[in-house]
Amino acid sequence: MNNCKKNETRGETCEERGDCAMRHKLWAVGLSMGLSLPLCMLGLLGRSEALVAAGLYAFYQGFLCGKSVLNSAGENLPGGELQCNFVSIVAAFIVSLGALDVLIFSIWRLTKASLLTAPTPWALLAAAIAILINYQLSQHSGCVARQPGGGQMEDLRGSFQTSMLISGLAFAGVLIGQWWPPIDALAAIIGVGLLARPIMGLVTNTNPKTAEQGKKPSPAMAV
Repeated sequence: MNNCKKNETRGETCEERGDCAMRHKLWAVGLSMGLSLPLCMLGLLGRSEALVAAGLYAFYQGFLCGKSVLNSAGENLPGGELQCNFVSIVAAFIVSLGALDVLIFSIWRLTKASLLTAPTPWALLAAAIAILINYQLSQHSGCVARQPGGGQMEDLRGSFQTSMLISGLAFAGVLIGQWWPPIDALAAIIGVGLLARPIMGLVTNTNPKTAEQGKKPSPAMAV
């Protein structure tokens, strides 16, 4: 994960050793998708809706990185862009259903004293691992962004930092929830709020080619 830093010290560029940005995105896809299901399952079994919210964001993050990897291939395939847009809507639907379930159940827990049970302590370990992984991804994306061809990594770095925040909320919710159970439900509601904008982004920004063109300055502005 620290190939870029090693390359800089040896005076080599990431282009000479392959596409560093692509490798980082593939790492991010594997780690994020690998985190998503365990976090959701451990959150459900460990009575922590905040951990489920962290798992949902990890799924969104893995999809975002995977979509970035496939964009270039999709542009060269017949109907590739349309398929990518369709998958974006499906992913937004899945994350929306999960977020709505977390929101409703968290509010329900706050209104029912019998449901306000403390999360299991081992859920702390899952949240801590998620924080560490996203910290490493965020740090490495900053390195990749400084390399040739890594200009788009800043957006992904922001996603990793948001994932760190949601995982941190889950960690705090589980830890403080050992003495005050409502805090986990409150942390989950905040986590769902942080998911709202990414979900809307999947629906409204389904044309990555157009979005990238919109970020580029016009020739007149460049002059």
